[in-house]
Amino acid sequence: MGESRATIVIVNGDEAECARLAGIADAAGYRVIVVTAREALQRLAPPPRTVLVIDSDIDEKADYSLGLIDALHERGVYLPTLVTIPPFGITDAVNAIRRNATDILEQPLASSRFLHSIDAALQKKHRPAV
Repeated sequence: MGESRATIVIVNGDEAECARLAGIADAAGYRVIVVTAREALQRLAPPPRTVLVIDSDIDEKADYSLGLIDALHERGVYLPTLVTIPPFGITDAVNAIRRNATDILEQPLASSRFLHSIDAALQKKHRPAV
């Protein structure tokens, strides 16, 4: 895929799930970056064609969960964002939608569903919520 290869940034506190999602995206030919929420905040200039995959249930003190989306938006960083939620995580889904998430993915998610959501996110122009 060369230089046009899209980048998938995964932020997930569950190491096993993080490794699983990274493996799926890598096997599909995407460039994968795995970071903590704090590290994601420090990367203010994401590469072109980047999709953020964030777990709604991560917890890293002040930089946790969906607050990462808010913090990135405050810095002017708007990325297509896929949010993974636990089964029946209605509150998390609503909060993700309010933050203009591109898609909400209920765990456990199938590889094909994950890759379809990445492809769909890459097709959209992501803009701040109005």
